[in-house]
Amino acid sequence: MAKKKGEKVSTQSQRKSGLACPECGNTNIIEDPVRGELVCQKCGYIVSEGLIDTSQDWRAFDSDQMTRRARGGAPLTFSKHDLGLTTEIGKGVLELYKVAPSKRAQYYRMTKWHKRLIRSKDRNLSYALSELQRVVSFLGLSRAIHEKIAKYYNEAVNRGLIRGRSIEALIAALTYAVTREMNSPRTLEEILEVCNVNKREVGRAYRY
Repeated sequence: MAKKKGEKVSTQSQRKSGLACPECGNTNIIEDPVRGELVCQKCGYIVSEGLIDTSQDWRAFDSDQMTRRARGGAPLTFSKHDLGLTTEIGKGVLELYKVAPSKRAQYYRMTKWHKRLIRSKDRNLSYALSELQRVVSFLGLSRAIHEKIAKYYNEAVNRGLIRGRSIEALIAALTYAVTREMNSPRTLEEILEVCNVNKREVGRAYRY
Protein backbone atom coordinates (compact mmCIF):
# COMPACT_ATOMS: atom_id res chain seq x y z
CA MET A 1 0.00 0.00 0.00
CA ALA A 2 1.54 3.31 -1.11
CA LYS A 3 0.91 6.68 0.47
CA LYS A 4 -1.44 8.93 -1.49
CA LYS A 5 0.21 11.56 -3.61
CA GLY A 6 0.61 14.86 -1.83
CA GLU A 7 -0.12 13.37 1.60
CA LYS A 8 2.44 14.53 4.15
CA VAL A 9 4.03 12.45 6.86
CA SER A 10 3.68 13.68 10.46
CA THR A 11 6.20 16.31 11.55
CA GLN A 12 7.11 13.99 14.45
CA SER A 13 8.57 11.42 12.02
CA GLN A 14 11.95 9.91 12.82
CA ARG A 15 14.55 8.65 10.36
CA LYS A 16 15.19 4.89 10.56
CA SER A 17 18.66 3.62 9.69
CA GLY A 18 19.55 0.19 8.30
CA LEU A 19 16.37 -0.14 6.19
CA ALA A 20 15.88 0.11 2.43
CA CYS A 21 12.75 0.60 0.34
CA PRO A 22 11.85 -2.61 -1.58
CA GLU A 23 10.44 -0.50 -4.45
CA CYS A 24 13.19 2.02 -5.19
CA GLY A 25 16.05 0.89 -2.93
CA ASN A 26 16.20 4.24 -1.15
CA THR A 27 17.55 4.09 2.42
CA ASN A 28 15.82 7.25 3.64
CA ILE A 29 13.09 5.49 5.62
CA ILE A 30 11.19 7.52 8.19
CA GLU A 31 8.82 6.46 10.96
CA ASP A 32 5.41 8.09 11.30
CA PRO A 33 4.48 7.56 14.99
CA VAL A 34 0.93 8.90 14.49
CA ARG A 35 0.01 6.35 11.79
CA GLY A 36 2.37 3.63 13.00
CA GLU A 37 4.09 3.30 9.62
CA LEU A 38 7.57 3.18 8.10
CA VAL A 39 7.55 5.25 4.89
CA CYS A 40 10.07 5.69 2.09
CA GLN A 41 10.87 9.39 1.91
CA LYS A 42 11.62 9.23 -1.83
CA CYS A 43 8.70 7.33 -3.38
CA GLY A 44 6.21 7.25 -0.49
CA TYR A 45 6.04 3.44 -0.33
CA ILE A 46 4.88 2.14 3.07
CA VAL A 47 7.60 -0.30 4.09
CA SER A 48 5.80 -1.43 7.25
CA GLU A 49 2.55 -0.58 9.02
CA GLY A 50 0.76 -1.34 12.27
CA LEU A 51 3.82 -0.57 14.38
CA ILE A 52 3.38 -0.77 18.14
CA ASP A 53 4.17 2.35 20.16
CA THR A 54 6.38 1.21 23.06
CA SER A 55 6.91 4.67 24.53
CA GLN A 56 5.27 5.83 27.78
CA ASP A 57 1.62 6.84 27.62
CA TRP A 58 1.96 9.72 30.09
CA ARG A 59 3.81 13.01 30.31
CA ALA A 60 5.89 14.42 33.15
CA PHE A 61 7.16 17.97 33.48
CA ASP A 62 9.60 17.40 36.34
CA SER A 63 11.39 14.56 38.15
CA ASP A 64 8.79 14.47 40.93
CA GLN A 65 5.95 13.85 38.46
CA MET A 66 8.02 11.23 36.67
CA THR A 67 8.61 9.35 39.94
CA ARG A 68 4.91 9.42 40.87
CA ARG A 69 3.59 8.39 37.45
CA ALA A 70 6.14 5.72 36.56
CA ARG A 71 4.72 2.21 36.88
CA GLY A 72 7.97 0.28 36.70
CA GLY A 73 9.77 -0.82 39.84
CA ALA A 74 13.39 -0.42 40.79
CA PRO A 75 15.91 -2.54 38.84
CA LEU A 76 17.11 -5.85 40.27
CA THR A 77 20.28 -5.53 42.30
CA PHE A 78 22.65 -8.07 43.84
CA SER A 79 23.40 -5.58 46.62
CA LYS A 80 20.15 -6.66 48.34
CA HIS A 81 19.69 -10.18 49.65
CA ASP A 82 16.40 -10.65 47.76
CA LEU A 83 17.52 -8.74 44.63
CA GLY A 84 15.27 -5.86 45.74
CA LEU A 85 12.02 -7.87 45.45
CA THR A 86 11.26 -8.15 49.15
CA THR A 87 7.82 -8.00 50.72
CA GLU A 88 8.31 -6.91 54.30
CA ILE A 89 5.65 -6.75 57.00
CA GLY A 90 6.43 -3.85 59.28
CA LYS A 91 9.55 -1.71 59.35
CA GLY A 92 10.38 -0.85 62.93
CA VAL A 93 8.32 -0.53 66.10
CA LEU A 94 6.68 2.75 65.07
CA GLU A 95 4.80 1.00 62.26
CA LEU A 96 2.76 -0.86 64.89
CA TYR A 97 1.15 2.39 66.07
CA LYS A 98 -0.10 3.19 62.57
CA VAL A 99 -2.38 0.14 62.74
CA ALA A 100 -5.85 0.33 64.30
CA PRO A 101 -5.78 -0.79 67.98
CA SER A 102 -8.14 -3.70 67.25
CA LYS A 103 -5.69 -5.07 64.63
CA ARG A 104 -2.41 -4.62 66.49
CA ALA A 105 -2.27 -8.12 67.99
CA GLN A 106 -2.80 -9.68 64.55
CA TYR A 107 -0.22 -7.34 63.00
CA TYR A 108 2.32 -8.23 65.69
CA ARG A 109 1.82 -11.99 65.08
CA MET A 110 2.27 -11.50 61.32
CA THR A 111 5.54 -9.60 61.74
CA LYS A 112 6.83 -12.23 64.18
CA TRP A 113 6.09 -15.13 61.80
CA HIS A 114 7.49 -13.18 58.87
CA LYS A 115 10.85 -12.93 60.66
CA ARG A 116 10.78 -16.61 61.66
CA LEU A 117 10.20 -17.77 58.08
CA ILE A 118 13.26 -15.99 56.68
CA ARG A 119 15.77 -18.67 55.68
CA SER A 120 19.26 -18.80 57.20
CA LYS A 121 20.70 -18.15 53.73
CA ASP A 122 18.76 -14.89 53.53
CA ARG A 123 19.87 -13.89 57.02
CA ASN A 124 23.49 -14.53 56.04
CA LEU A 125 23.13 -12.50 52.84
CA SER A 126 21.32 -9.70 54.62
CA TYR A 127 24.13 -9.31 57.17
CA ALA A 128 26.92 -9.76 54.60
CA LEU A 129 25.47 -7.22 52.16
CA SER A 130 24.94 -4.64 54.90
CA GLU A 131 28.60 -5.17 55.86
CA LEU A 132 29.56 -4.79 52.20
CA GLN A 133 27.60 -1.53 52.01
CA ARG A 134 29.66 -0.19 54.91
CA VAL A 135 32.95 -1.24 53.28
CA VAL A 136 31.99 0.22 49.89
CA SER A 137 30.95 3.50 51.49
CA PHE A 138 34.16 3.78 53.54
CA LEU A 139 36.45 3.01 50.58
CA GLY A 140 34.48 5.17 48.14
CA LEU A 141 33.95 2.38 45.60
CA SER A 142 31.73 2.72 42.53
CA ARG A 143 28.27 1.20 42.08
CA ALA A 144 29.62 -1.21 39.44
CA ILE A 145 32.23 -2.58 41.85
CA HIS A 146 29.61 -2.85 44.61
CA GLU A 147 27.31 -4.88 42.34
CA LYS A 148 30.10 -7.20 41.21
CA ILE A 149 31.27 -7.98 44.75
CA ALA A 150 27.66 -8.63 45.80
CA LYS A 151 27.13 -10.91 42.79
CA TYR A 152 30.25 -12.96 43.58
CA TYR A 153 29.20 -13.28 47.23
CA ASN A 154 25.72 -14.46 46.16
CA GLU A 155 27.32 -17.11 43.94
CA ALA A 156 29.59 -18.25 46.78
CA VAL A 157 26.57 -18.65 49.09
CA ASN A 158 24.58 -20.58 46.47
CA ARG A 159 27.50 -22.96 45.88
CA GLY A 160 28.08 -23.52 49.60
CA LEU A 161 31.58 -22.02 49.60
CA ILE A 162 31.24 -19.88 52.72
CA ARG A 163 31.21 -22.65 55.33
CA GLY A 164 34.04 -22.31 57.83
CA ARG A 165 34.91 -18.78 56.76
CA SER A 166 33.97 -15.50 58.35
CA ILE A 167 31.74 -13.12 56.42
CA GLU A 168 34.15 -10.24 57.02
CA ALA A 169 37.11 -12.20 55.58
CA LEU A 170 35.16 -13.14 52.45
CA ILE A 171 33.97 -9.57 51.93
CA ALA A 172 37.56 -8.32 52.33
CA ALA A 173 38.94 -10.92 49.89
CA LEU A 174 36.25 -10.19 47.28
CA THR A 175 36.76 -6.44 47.64
CA TYR A 176 40.50 -6.84 47.10
CA ALA A 177 40.01 -9.09 44.05
CA VAL A 178 37.24 -7.09 42.35
CA THR A 179 38.88 -3.69 42.81
CA ARG A 180 42.01 -5.07 41.11
CA GLU A 181 39.94 -6.69 38.36
CA MET A 182 38.13 -3.41 37.62
CA ASN A 183 41.28 -1.27 37.66
CA SER A 184 40.39 0.56 40.86
CA PRO A 185 42.70 -1.20 43.34
CA ARG A 186 42.76 -0.64 47.09
CA THR A 187 45.66 -1.77 49.25
CA LEU A 188 45.16 -4.78 51.49
CA GLU A 189 45.95 -2.60 54.51
CA GLU A 190 43.07 -0.22 53.64
CA ILE A 191 40.64 -3.12 53.33
CA LEU A 192 41.84 -4.83 56.53
CA GLU A 193 41.35 -1.61 58.46
CA VAL A 194 37.72 -1.33 57.33
CA CYS A 195 36.79 -5.01 57.67
CA ASN A 196 38.55 -5.52 61.02
CA VAL A 197 39.96 -8.97 60.15
CA ASN A 198 43.50 -10.33 60.21
CA LYS A 199 45.61 -10.77 57.10
CA ARG A 200 45.85 -14.56 57.40
CA GLU A 201 42.06 -15.04 57.29
CA VAL A 202 41.74 -12.83 54.23
CA GLY A 203 44.62 -14.65 52.53
CA ARG A 204 42.92 -18.03 53.07
CA ALA A 205 39.62 -16.75 51.69
CA TYR A 206 41.36 -15.11 48.70
CA ARG A 207 43.29 -18.25 47.73
CA TYR A 208 40.18 -20.39 48.07
